[in-house]
Amino acid sequence: MQALTSKLSRDLHCAAFAAIVHDDDVFGYFLYQDGELTDWYNSAPDYFDFGSTKKPLGPAGGNAERLCAVFGVANPKEVGAILKKPAGKHGYVFQTERHKDLVHALGLPEHSVGVALHSFDRSQYPHGLSTGQMMRAVDPPPVETPQQRWDREFYGKLGPEDSTRPCKHEKCTRGAIPNSVMCKRHHFETIQRRDCPFID
Repeated sequence: MQALTSKLSRDLHCAAFAAIVHDDDVFGYFLYQDGELTDWYNSAPDYFDFGSTKKPLGPAGGNAERLCAVFGVANPKEVGAILKKPAGKHGYVFQTERHKDLVHALGLPEHSVGVALHSFDRSQYPHGLSTGQMMRAVDPPPVETPQQRWDREFYGKLGPEDSTRPCKHEKCTRGAIPNSVMCKRHHFETIQRRDCPFID
């Protein structure tokens, strides 16, 4: 998450803000500017110190003034109070509430709260958003057809090319495969009577 946020910030020459809520017990964020980490926050820095008998630490990090400056809002006291408020019955029982309050104070899109990738995978979109408005950063790999799978398996079984035995196909500089006078590609095309989809 940090690597992606840093890259977006660096490539787009802007501020990039990434927030995470873990199991509604921990809220954290990272703020990058031109690819550099300029602020971070963790509501429960010792959350994963299992078995510790020490009193839990309070929130760590968080620069209200920097956040307000980056997002163009003039309420650092409100933002600071949200960041410093303890967890538990005297503060935030659920960290999603802290995230929601911070988003509201900074004027960020509220549909970013309580939404995860699995929400989109289940077609559960925040109010006001639909499937047609969403796009994945990386398209899923194409589904291989039975013919493509068969071609790949056939091609893979042709064996290595021997550079000491040149392929007999005109102008080909590759070596022949075992039990053939042609390279893998031209042997495939001779047997299948169509273009070879592979170049290796």
